[in-house]
Amino acid sequence: MNEIKKYKHYLIVLTAVLFALYVTEPLWLMLNKQKETLLLSDVRIAKAQRLMRNKEQLDAQLQQLIQDAEKVPSLVFVDASEGEYKLSVQTKIEAILQSAGCKLNILNWDESAQILNNLEAKSVKVDFSGSPLCLAKTFRAVENSQPVLRIVKYAYGARGWYGKINENLEAEITIKSWRKVAAQ
Repeated sequence: MNEIKKYKHYLIVLTAVLFALYVTEPLWLMLNKQKETLLLSDVRIAKAQRLMRNKEQLDAQLQQLIQDAEKVPSLVFVDASEGEYKLSVQTKIEAILQSAGCKLNILNWDESAQILNNLEAKSVKVDFSGSPLCLAKTFRAVENSQPVLRIVKYAYGARGWYGKINENLEAEITIKSWRKVAAQ
């Protein structure tokens, strides 16, 4: 018993160290972890509250997107196969050139590019000839067409042009069109 009294302060220190090691430190780590969890939860709550405050604005944007999505079929070609798509675009270009009074020389297709999962773009090079008025009508008709056709590049010239309205010009334009493809 005398030995215990002699080393009593060592036992107290040893007990305090063990208590700190096995009780206080795990509690401290758990407290820090819960503080982090609470902070992350507060951030999530604040974000959810911001979204709830902006609900009307988000609903309006959703309605606008739905309306825009309904317009897409009138803006892109929706032909089932690539052959039908190419035929539709070629027919449309030929009709535009014929209504403008131009003569189609060459029509060449370029590679297609996948834009989205269900949307691909294709370019076609068109060589044609006609009067300057024919060129102007063609450019305007292509830009105003439905489904949408867009002129990517163009070049025109003549062997000798003297500024007369009935002279013949050669033109080359690259037209881009879009096609809705079935989901794969």
